[in-house]
Amino acid sequence: MVYQYLLSEGRIGSLTLRNRVVMPAMGSGLSSPDGEITEQLIRYYEERAKGGTG
Repeated sequence: MVYQYLLSEGRIGSLTLRNRVVMPAMGSGLSSPDGEITEQLIRYYEERAKGGTG
């Protein structure tokens, strides 16, 4: 199976990850026009963290 290790624990140096699902740095377009954090942006990251994305 190609994805057999995707949801298993992984390690990067001394850091142990719950699974191997990670979210890269990217622009979400959810900050204010002047770059400040908005409630919508906070909710965006909260939902990803709840889902187990590291």
